[in-house]
Amino acid sequence: MKEITLVGFVQALFFVIIVLMKKDKELKDYFLAIFFFLVGAELLFQYFYYKGNSVYSTSLIIFDFVYWAFLGPSIFFYTKSVINSNFKFTQVQLFHLVPFFISSIALIYYFTSGKYDSFQVFFHNCTGIIRYILIFVWEYTT
Repeated sequence: MKEITLVGFVQALFFVIIVLMKKDKELKDYFLAIFFFLVGAELLFQYFYYKGNSVYSTSLIIFDFVYWAFLGPSIFFYTKSVINSNFKFTQVQLFHLVPFFISSIALIYYFTSGKYDSFQVFFHNCTGIIRYILIFVWEYTT
């Protein structure tokens, strides 16, 4: 299984390069490249998991939070830009990125605190608003 995830990662990375090398790129091309980059990142994460590294006890798990929080909006924005050729960002559409920003804040808090050995310890020891943010992101984006 780990070889399949590694092949998928390489293919996703190759597709991102092809899309970004395209002449006359449009906004939808960037959204598609972001989507495949995120899929490749998740496949690389799964590769390390199947390889036997203890990924879930390291700081990489929070990147998995960020991935799941940004995957949905990236494919949503790609779909909107394909359907509507005059697609432009509005402030209302930025609401779709709220879980991404919340998980990014948790990521910054986790790395700047420096007092936790693993994300699991961090998750079980955090209290207050950070705890509720992590529960929200974990439950509603995965």
